Amino acid sequence: MKHLTLFFMLFTVAASSYAQAPHIQWQKPYGGTAADDARCVRQTADSGYIIVGAAGSSNGDITSSYGGNDFWVVRTTPTGGIVWQKNYGGSLSEAASCIQVTSDGGYIVVGSCKSNDRDVTGNHGMHDIWVVKLTATGSITWQKSIGGSDVEQSHYIEQTADGGYIIAGNTASSNGDVAANHGGDDIWIVKLTSTGAISWEKTFGGSSDEAPSTIHQTADGGYIVFGQTESNDGDVSGNHGGGDYWLFKITSTGGLSWQVCLGGSGDEENAGESGNDCLQITPAGEYVVAGWSNSTDGDVTGNHGSFDYWVLKLTSTGGII
Repeated sequence: MKHLTLFFMLFTVAASSYAQAPHIQWQKPYGGTAADDARCVRQTADSGYIIVGAAGSSNGDITSSYGGNDFWVVRTTPTGGIVWQKNYGGSLSEAASCIQVTSDGGYIVVGSCKSNDRDVTGNHGMHDIWVVKLTATGSITWQKSIGGSDVEQSHYIEQTADGGYIIAGNTASSNGDVAANHGGDDIWIVKLTSTGAISWEKTFGGSSDEAPSTIHQTADGGYIVFGQTESNDGDVSGNHGGGDYWLFKITSTGGLSWQVCLGGSGDEENAGESGNDCLQITPAGEYVVAGWSNSTDGDVTGNHGSFDYWVLKLTSTGGII
């Protein structure tokens, strides 16, 4: 991913009854003189915003830096004024991927972390998944490094009905907090308690590489996971060639209920690494997924050339509608 100097624009689109072109209500750049990279934004209860990403600067809007890239969280007013901003991390490199507003009015942040000092404790080696619980004003309530001796990356986190958290990431480890690995990068699902203790963790995948983009809790207390796979063994069956979309349903304790590969003989990908919500559950319990594809066969029809947006409506068990 190219790390561009952060020029983060928040757009509110207003369309009149005469279908006039949308216009920018306001826009704001946030950052300093080095590379600052926004990954995720959520609206807050007061119609402001909370933004998270990675900051390499130590000037401009950024009042502190621990070294390398830090998690950088920016809380704004509804019109983009900075309410507060804070860096989190250690002397090495951190990058946040996803933030959510929690039921207590605070925030949960997840990303990757290489440090083992300052705000960070318990690193297992290389890059760990780092989870940070913040108060409404950005103070750290607790933090947790989870992983093994190889590289872990996080993609998505959300609060669960029991007040805990579910994380979708990937891992190449088979030690530390990671009980097993199927080969290459696996999708790694980790269930945490409300205070950051691991309730359970499971890896999903085959002998090649998998990566998730999104996880959501379902009405039955289980979880639906959307990602991509290059495997056709282990937990994965039905790969069409190259990289496929991979959708799978797990129980409340991480048991695999069903899985489906979607795609063609080319490559299908979906946006991970940045808190993007590429999976939606409809009121009827069906799924809509989005990413991109350069296939012209298999499940894919109507490609316009090179990579197109590829959007599917699916049944509650992964059949294509």
